[in-house]
Amino acid sequence: MRVAAADSAALGRWREGKVVAATARGVLLSAGAFGVDTVPLALDPAIRLQVRRNNTSFLVLGTVGGMAIGVAAGAIAPPNTLGSWWGEKTSGHRAEMIYFGLAGAVVGWTASWLLAPPRWQEMPLTARGLASPVAPLTRTSERKARFGKLERWDVFPPTEEDFVAFFWAHRDSLQAVEGIWERLPVAVYDDRVAIVRDARYPGWGYVAVSLPRRRGFDRPRGQIVWALRPRSEPAMFDLYEVDSPYLAREPVRAAVVEGDALRIRDPFREWTRVPQSPPR
Repeated sequence: MRVAAADSAALGRWREGKVVAATARGVLLSAGAFGVDTVPLALDPAIRLQVRRNNTSFLVLGTVGGMAIGVAAGAIAPPNTLGSWWGEKTSGHRAEMIYFGLAGAVVGWTASWLLAPPRWQEMPLTARGLASPVAPLTRTSERKARFGKLERWDVFPPTEEDFVAFFWAHRDSLQAVEGIWERLPVAVYDDRVAIVRDARYPGWGYVAVSLPRRRGFDRPRGQIVWALRPRSEPAMFDLYEVDSPYLAREPVRAAVVEGDALRIRDPFREWTRVPQSPPR
């Protein structure tokens, strides 16, 4: 990641380093020689913030270019240069073209990974720090998921803070089941879940994303644990635990939303809604 004041960025003067810790209001960068210096930086519109991304176009170009060069080299190499190593005595350059091409692809990919210029993505900043995600509430699913395969939330970072901002931005359009829930009785280390509209499972209109309690600098995984679909009765839902190790025998459970309570039957479990609040 790199940061700079607007006038310094125009002159190419950036402070670059690795992120040690981050919140919506500031970051702690590891910079200097060997990364031994830590620099706290407040995030506000007076500075520019950019995140380094892998330049995939150069990786593809390097791989394809290396393969093409390898195939061309194999085509002009002496016959059976490689075929004799493998006990192959055939006319032509087929073996040389294949093996040289594969070697060229590996070399091209490696060179592109090491030498490709970085791609810097601009991160918008507001007076409150890093801009909150405002993904659309209803999205058209680009692909169809299937039960039994691990699925993760990838619309925005799957942290509780990001879901709080997301639900607050759409607070006037949420269905009764949407929001952040925690299990009763509340325990310190129990995970919460965020139930949100998502149509990746055909016929199921909602998913529940696991929100583990933050432990140090653990990276949120965003694992999807439930799929839900409304029944004909008001506030009633079918619930399927997609992360169950006994998925083949897992029944569809009944769930009902009553006020700020979500009650799941067989076996009975009760969850309570976490009150909505503006993002901090």
